[in-house]
Amino acid sequence: AGMSSCNISAPLFRVLLVAMVCSFSVVAASRMTRCVAFAGRHFHQPAFSTSPPHTFTTRLSMSTAATEESQQEQQEESRPPQPNDREETLVSPWAQATTREGRNNKSRFRQHVNPLARRFQMETELPMEWPQGTFDDPSLPLHLDIGCGKGGFLLELATTRRQEQADVQMNYLGLEIRPNVARHAKGRVARYNLTGSLDFIGCNANVDLRRLLSLYQENGGGSIDFVSIQFPDPHFKAAHVKRRVVTPELVVALADFLAEGKEVFIQSD
Repeated sequence: AGMSSCNISAPLFRVLLVAMVCSFSVVAASRMTRCVAFAGRHFHQPAFSTSPPHTFTTRLSMSTAATEESQQEQQEESRPPQPNDREETLVSPWAQATTREGRNNKSRFRQHVNPLARRFQMETELPMEWPQGTFDDPSLPLHLDIGCGKGGFLLELATTRRQEQADVQMNYLGLEIRPNVARHAKGRVARYNLTGSLDFIGCNANVDLRRLLSLYQENGGGSIDFVSIQFPDPHFKAAHVKRRVVTPELVVALADFLAEGKEVFIQSD
């Protein structure tokens, strides 16, 4: 079959070519405008929008915040003391602890703190002549609970002994590193009618235990008959071993203050 041909003059060809190019540019620009508008509607929330953020964005923000907090704690551990650090740490974190009114035993608190942070390397503040004025009879034997949390174990134990074992006379002392948790536990003592026989102190036991036990006995406190440490964080990672509660130093301190035959009760999951 023969091929047909069409003769187009050069001026007419140039006019058609320019028209085609212009038409393509207009269509492309229109499609680009619609794409940008679509992206703007779906990926840019207006300032006055009340719609909740995307779940992924929320989780990403929480993960980023946790990572930044962890990095800040690591920097705090490794940073050498600065000249103005003394002014920032004159007041211990346990003296600044606060709790909300109406909190109950189901209240949620932060599960962990960094025990190596500089603010937790301070000695806790105690009343004058402690334990005088805190315990009705400081000469009674002492049950020491390290890492007492909200104090539920000692509160229930002291209450049960008072009701079922009236002949067992003891004082009870709980130590907790988290300031707000220690304050919360202390606030529960009066509700259980155990004022004068039970006390809670916010402190870092790995820093302050030996001083506390020395003051207890120097100011008329009785013998330390029983020590309980329940479910301490095992810190399996090699980098976190230094954060453990049960350390050789803690064991030596307890051995120095416990008489022969006294008990240390420890359990872990």
